[in-house]
Parts: sequence; structure tokens; C-alpha cells
Amino acid sequence: MRIGIFYGGSTGNTALIAKRLSELVNTARLNPIDQIRYPDAFVDGMKALHDLAVAAGASIIGKWPDRNYDYTSSAAVEGDYFLGLPLDVENQDQLTEQRLATWVSQLQEEVGIT
Repeated sequence: MRIGIFYGGSTGNTALIAKRLSELVNTARLNPIDQIRYPDAFVDGMKALHDLAVAAGASIIGKWPDRNYDYTSSAAVEGDYFLGLPLDVENQDQLTEQRLATWVSQLQEEVGIT
């Protein structure tokens, strides 16, 4: 199974988190992208990537609850879940490590790795 971590940012914080995540999921490949930084379009790029991956035949895992985020709109939300894990190191850094650890456990469970 091939695993990709897609991330974007302009401050370098997201790249550091992506690297940390790749250490937790040691078979993952890092893929940098661009991102939109507005609360009315929060992580909209995640939806575009999701749709491209699905069209290419990818299986998507790792939906994440949209609770405890300060945003007004996002194309990357289906129901009450983001299509992946958004991290906001600039504004919610205190939640980053716990979110990463919980999400990695969730991913492992979703693919049957314990």
C-alpha cells in the first residue's frame, strides 16, 4: 500500500508537522502543495486533492471531526468531518501533537494495522 502525506503552508510550520507525521507513518511519502489561508475557505484545497485522488482510484481514509476549529466555511467538510486532518500550528499549536497521535491511531485502525 502506498501512503501519501499532502501538505502546504508558507511559514514552514506545516512542513515540520508533515515531517513529524511521516516519522509516525514511516512508509508515507511527503508531497508539498499550496494552501489557502482564509477562514471562509479553510483547507478548501483538501477537497480538490481528495477529488483528484478519488478520480485516480485512490482509497481515502482519515476523515477528521470538524469540532474545535475556528472557521466559517470549508469545501473539505462532508457532514461533520474534514476529508483529512487539518492542522493549524499558528493558532492551535497546543492541539497539534494530540491530533497527530490520535489521527495516526485512527489511520492504523482503518487499514488494519495495530
